[in-house]
Amino acid sequence: MNQNGFIIKNTFCEIVQSKKKADELPWQLLQAQEWERLKDCLGNMDMFQMLMTEEKRYELLGYCLTIGNRYDMVEVYNKTLVQYEGRKNQETCTYYLDRTAYFFNLNARYSAAEPLYKRALKIYEKVLGPRHPKTVQCRKNLEHCKG
Repeated sequence: MNQNGFIIKNTFCEIVQSKKKADELPWQLLQAQEWERLKDCLGNMDMFQMLMTEEKRYELLGYCLTIGNRYDMVEVYNKTLVQYEGRKNQETCTYYLDRTAYFFNLNARYSAAEPLYKRALKIYEKVLGPRHPKTVQCRKNLEHCKG
């Protein structure tokens, strides 16, 4: 039990990523003021992807803003991306780079989004070619960060 009287079972935290977990765990950690655990939860790329949907991304933003004075979520996500780049396939890593950059872009964190877009664009151009829709969209997003 933490200082606020909340108990969050570790077994719930350890279950495989699911919609139910994405719906409930961050909120429970927020209510319990379990800041470090919330940071770790949000910093998990699988959880991030589940929260980066059209319907949930502003909830994700709210969580990040709430813990933003305690943790630099840009740093958290950048560290996580570096770890994933060594373990995941190139397509998955590029997707994570692009989605994380998009999240930073939505939140007017352009200086954080730009290097991620550049890394994703480099891979897209190499793997998919310069005219592929994903490459074109990534280039447009990068230009938006610069301009």
